[in-house]
Amino acid sequence: MRIFLLSLLLCLNCFLIQASTYDSVAFYVVAHPDDWQLFMGSTATHDLLSTHTKVVVIHTTAGDASCNNRPLSKSYYMARESGAINSLEYGSDYRSIHDLKQFKIEEVNGHKIRVFRYKDVVNYFLRLPDGCFKCGLNGESIQYLKENKISGIRAVDSTASYTNWEDLVNTVKNIIVKESAAVPSVWLNIPDTDEAINPKDHPDHIHTAYLGLEATKDLDYVNKNLYVDYHIANLAVNLSADEIAMKSALYAVADFGITQNNNYSTYTPGHINFLSRSYFRTEISKADSLVKVNGNVSTCNLSAIFPNPATTTINVSYRVISKGTVTINVVDMSGVHAMSLYDKVNDAGAYSSQHNISLLAPGNYLIVINTPSFTNVLRLVKQ
Repeated sequence: MRIFLLSLLLCLNCFLIQASTYDSVAFYVVAHPDDWQLFMGSTATHDLLSTHTKVVVIHTTAGDASCNNRPLSKSYYMARESGAINSLEYGSDYRSIHDLKQFKIEEVNGHKIRVFRYKDVVNYFLRLPDGCFKCGLNGESIQYLKENKISGIRAVDSTASYTNWEDLVNTVKNIIVKESAAVPSVWLNIPDTDEAINPKDHPDHIHTAYLGLEATKDLDYVNKNLYVDYHIANLAVNLSADEIAMKSALYAVADFGITQNNNYSTYTPGHINFLSRSYFRTEISKADSLVKVNGNVSTCNLSAIFPNPATTTINVSYRVISKGTVTINVVDMSGVHAMSLYDKVNDAGAYSSQHNISLLAPGNYLIVINTPSFTNVLRLVKQ
């Protein structure tokens, strides 16, 4: 018994040491198995390349495309899952050699969920019906669940049933709390729910974003990156050649998961058009903002950066509520000042200014915007 207890303590100690090696955990909460590669792939590449970042992808739907008028194709949604696993496994292998994979059925909030674990990356597959812009298998979708048009929703393989929207929200929240335990910096990557910024997006994308937002509303330490999805096809190319290559590779191996399982390729011109673009805005958590800056921290969307990621110049948009001095500074992720961009007196109103950041080394930074009424902090990826 004494030897057993000693072994148990040693194993627990090893686990705690490993957990403490993470500086951050990045959650990608997405609707379909290829969404994060297409729309968030640039940020995901940075996270996958970081040796101290844990990456967790939560897929809400199976991506089965049954659409309530087609028979369920298990081979198709399993092929898309295989592609999602390919992407995360390939991305993890950027930073270390190939390792053992783990496939498990784990219980979360009383529900059985398929989980893939590999080194410092994790995939959760909830396998809910693909909403197909309205409703999916058996007339169910996460949109209908949120709107109370259905009394519950089932995984397409019937392994789990969720009684209502709150049940689904709490399940995602439990995953986030569990996977981020003891990690100092937590990031949530989801589609932007603001239709003015992210118009005509897929209902599955938007309601998955609502799911992520509601799951983290009481977690004041969670930072958020909010992405433009389909609409990026209408925006200017803003990624470097290297970033396009890395993002394309993540999507290509996802597509290979589909074709190697006897399904048609999705590597089409429409999808390829997304690979050279990435647009998102950042909301720093109240907890992180209070650590980084002094004064009143804005909880409103009063500022934005475009493009993001950026190579040479950025446009910073912000609103001044009352006349006074406005400063815009760049700090690194540890809070050390890196560059001053702006220091002028502004009248009340909306402003947009362009700034040269070519002298910044590639990496992640925070843009700190101080006005007389608020302080806002936005994340910038410099390429």
